[in-house]
Amino acid sequence: MKQSVRPDTENRSLLLQRFLAVQPHVKRCFKMARPGESDGVTDLMHQVTAGQLEALFLLAEHKAGMTMAEFAANLAMTASAATQLADRLVRLDLVDRGADASDRRVVRVSLSTLARGHFDKMWQRRLETMDIVAEALSDDELLTLVKLLEKLAHRSEPTRS
Repeated sequence: MKQSVRPDTENRSLLLQRFLAVQPHVKRCFKMARPGESDGVTDLMHQVTAGQLEALFLLAEHKAGMTMAEFAANLAMTASAATQLADRLVRLDLVDRGADASDRRVVRVSLSTLARGHFDKMWQRRLETMDIVAEALSDDELLTLVKLLEKLAHRSEPTRS
């Protein structure tokens, strides 16, 4: 069994501080990757927050839509917060909300026709932006970064010490 070697607590703390400090700079790189573009997709992407965009991509993975309970659970938020998020996306005409066909007490959310029409373009735009940002990395560095992020993303529940 492979064991990871942990740096001492002080070094780990410094690494975590560096990790937090670099996040706004990375976010800025993404924003600067496509300055001044204006088309329907870019305009739509600028209307939504990162959290709303995450919700849209989640709904795109679930073609038949999701119950509000599934939506909340997948976004790791309370039912109330998920409802508020869905309300904002409904107002932007990006999400449809309605009763479940088999149980009218259950509310389902799905991508609207407008959002579905733009989704493929939005995904392609995100890939192009990621390519621009990742130009600073070699293929090996990009592979390492992706593996590390996947490791963090697939961790079921962080432990507290």
